[in-house]
This record gives sequence, C-alpha cells and structure tokens, in this order.
Amino acid sequence: MLNNVLQTTAAESARLITPGYVLWIVCLGVLPALAYIAVKVKYRVWYKELLTRLVLAAVSFCARWASRCCNIRITPRFSATINQ
Repeated sequence: MLNNVLQTTAAESARLITPGYVLWIVCLGVLPALAYIAVKVKYRVWYKELLTRLVLAAVSFCARWASRCCNIRITPRFSATINQ
C-alpha cells in the first residue's frame, strides 16, 4: 500500500479532485470546522463543572439501570435473550 502511495503521480491525484469531491469536503469538513471555531463555550469553575458532569452521569446511569431492571422483571429468561 505504501508503495502505491509513493508511486502516485500528480496527474493521478489531480483526476481524483472533482467538483463533487470539493463540495463534499467543504460541506462536511470546512463548514463544520468554522461552526466549531465560532462557538464560544463559557466554562464554570472547575469543581462546579466537575460536579455538574458527575451528577449528569449518575442520572444517566440510573435511568439506564432502571430501564434494564424493568426488562429483567418483564422478560422471562432475560439472560437467554441477551446471549443469543
């Protein structure tokens, strides 16, 4: 594979750059990058940010665990359905 890359000429590479490819790169690469740069995030003090993230992670975990517990109680032979 490396040999193919090293033997590629400029003419071969130029044929790959089509208007559709350029549009694809602009729409899915350049525009999202510009949007990412434009957004300014204001962070709180590190310990408040950490506490917020830990609380959100705990709530998410509890919600997922509650859903899993309901499935275990409702579905007979739940372990058999997971292992299939």
